[in-house]
Amino acid sequence: MIKSFRQIYNKSLRESWGGDYSDQFGKIFDEEVPQSGSSKNMYGEIIRAVNRICYRYWNDGDFFFDGYGIETCGDAAFWLLKFAPEEIKNLILKMEYTNENSYDKLCDELVKLTVNIDPLIKEKLKKQPSTDHQKYHLSKEVIDRWGDPDENDRCPDCGQYYENCGCGICPNCGYPEDDCTCYDDDE
Repeated sequence: MIKSFRQIYNKSLRESWGGDYSDQFGKIFDEEVPQSGSSKNMYGEIIRAVNRICYRYWNDGDFFFDGYGIETCGDAAFWLLKFAPEEIKNLILKMEYTNENSYDKLCDELVKLTVNIDPLIKEKLKKQPSTDHQKYHLSKEVIDRWGDPDENDRCPDCGQYYENCGCGICPNCGYPEDDCTCYDDDE
């Protein structure tokens, strides 16, 4: 039997997590998080956001409040601060601006807390439609809270983040000219 990328990814993710709750979290992740896009309900989106924060740290060393981590998982942390139950919000606040050793332990604690969420709260969250945490990707609120991971890749006119191809023209609003010609194929 050929395993899907998702099965391999989830197995490798669970094996890399040191906490006692990694298998349970992986099972919940498989049940609640679709292969792409946001979850159907708030509980699934909490699982998805927690996964993003912990995976980005354990796999790449990203802190949601610092540097490139603001770009890769700052949106997930910000979303949890807005929509998650109080216990999870408080843990995210505790993780904010902590050192590497503490952050690692707090990621384990976040997984444990998510697995052990109160059953009544879990059922209530499962009945609520989700809001996609990625809508906060490098949003003004995230930048205001943790800073801009790369100030140079923000358009001075519209403020949107963009991948600078070299011409300095914002693909979102056209600043300072109307069209980027860097990728035109004249051949």
